[in-house]
Amino acid sequence: MAKRAVSSRGVSIRLACEALGISETCYRYVRVRDAENDEIANWLLRLTDNHRNWGFGLCFLYLRNVKGFGWNHKRVYRIYRELELNLRIKPRKRLVRQVPEPLAVPSAVDQVWSMDFMHDQLADGRSIRLFNVIDDFNREALGIEIDFSLPSERVIRALRQIIGWRGRPKAIRCDNGPEYLSAAITEWAKQYDIRLDYIQPGKPQQNAYVERFNRTVRYEWLSQYHWEDLDHVQRFATDWMWTYNHDRPNMAAIIDLFSRQVVGWSMQPHMKAELVTDALRMAWFRRRPEAGVIVHSDRGSQYCSGLFQDTLKAYGMRSSMSRRGDCWDNAPTESLWGSLKVARLHGRHFVTRRAAMDEIVDWLGFYNARRLHSTLNYVSPMTFEKNWAAAQRGQAA
Repeated sequence: MAKRAVSSRGVSIRLACEALGISETCYRYVRVRDAENDEIANWLLRLTDNHRNWGFGLCFLYLRNVKGFGWNHKRVYRIYRELELNLRIKPRKRLVRQVPEPLAVPSAVDQVWSMDFMHDQLADGRSIRLFNVIDDFNREALGIEIDFSLPSERVIRALRQIIGWRGRPKAIRCDNGPEYLSAAITEWAKQYDIRLDYIQPGKPQQNAYVERFNRTVRYEWLSQYHWEDLDHVQRFATDWMWTYNHDRPNMAAIIDLFSRQVVGWSMQPHMKAELVTDALRMAWFRRRPEAGVIVHSDRGSQYCSGLFQDTLKAYGMRSSMSRRGDCWDNAPTESLWGSLKVARLHGRHFVTRRAAMDEIVDWLGFYNARRLHSTLNYVSPMTFEKNWAAAQRGQAA
């Protein structure tokens, strides 16, 4: 009322305050908290817009540890709720880890293929099936057959078409579906002298290569569109399969386990030994480590190659490899791939290979310089290394 009297009637501040029985200090008081709340809201909106997979925890830790704001977490969360940013997401089911069984790894192309079915539906609700076949050695997609129904006769026809241009495999790995157990399939396999390797019931991890391929199909294009008809799905699948086999950039990365910083990477349109060797060379030139550094990897043919092993010896490094079929032995690198795909690749379709590579390199810069890591007490890898170096200098002094 005092401000209204001063602004509308021209009354002096002193008279208005005396008439209403308040002090001039109270009249001139300006709430700072409103401005701070607006700043908090602006930061939260900016962070959630730039990092869509961040929840409240990462946003708050970024504001506290990186930007240095001292806002109370309850106050920040109240504004976070008012902005309706706390939409609940169904938590991912975590499976209890069991002792992994060794996964058979072929040593050449056309030794072992894997085949499996997928299910989806068209925009009008009709169910469709996808029959996927890959080569286990190099993960090459050999065929994707799509129809409303895929009985054993259609499976045989699809396999014959692939054998016609690819050649005959020694074995095909599959589950215990009725199509694969049918007499038609078993007779066809005997006729072509192909061994059918059936996995144990309830053990899809024994057919992990094609299951991983199915996940890529699902996330990259199958679940991203509303399909009008079968021809639309089949055309898209054929084009995507060509991109997957020929134009899809493959990536190798080397991280420093002390700070989780990515110190070397390479992206090329193939999975040859040069891919991982280039990443190793980049890591060595950037860090120049002393002799005796251990380089851990899985048992991929690229890491077992003479080129990669000779490069390790030339740099004075030691090779370490995971147990067969145990991806948990290389968990930090696997976690890196998961973070990259969730943050920048899932649901994205790049026009050129260069566009995909530029996006990945941009994310790697963010990962090293700004991404918060729980294992590093929620600071970025580069910040962790700087803090560690400063602590070492302090101890030396």
